[in-house]
Amino acid sequence: MTITDSVRSVFRNYATFSGRASRSEFWWWTLVSTLVSVALIFTLPLLVIVWALAVMVPSLAVGWRRLHDTNLAGAFYLLTYVGSGVVYVKPVLGLVEIVGLILCIRPGTPGPNRFGPSPRGAAHVDDPGLSRPTCPTCGSMILPGRSQCPSCGTDIP
Repeated sequence: MTITDSVRSVFRNYATFSGRASRSEFWWWTLVSTLVSVALIFTLPLLVIVWALAVMVPSLAVGWRRLHDTNLAGAFYLLTYVGSGVVYVKPVLGLVEIVGLILCIRPGTPGPNRFGPSPRGAAHVDDPGLSRPTCPTCGSMILPGRSQCPSCGTDIP
């Protein structure tokens, strides 16, 4: 996904918390929104508040969908907001924000998972490390030689 595709996708799915978002969609959006914020701080500081309010919902939504791509509940993305909100009070709690961002770095589950189909397509041809078989029920990766899913216990043929 290109940078412009990412920004379009985030605004098109402004308040969509269901489904999945790829790493590229999330990280391109994070870069663009951060660069706009920095530019506004140096040029029009009062507009930073307007920008922050305008992108709060889509930023939360894309982060939520990003965690869905890793087969985690989107609510874990709230860790990034909790961490950034308390970093000024107790800096050690800012580590919570880092944990939230680390969860977004993880690769998505290949193929469908409980939150929907992969945003990258079913094959993941461009990333051979992720092209392992997945459970047809929950989407978890199945290690070679296993006959049952380690997450849900479904028998694998």
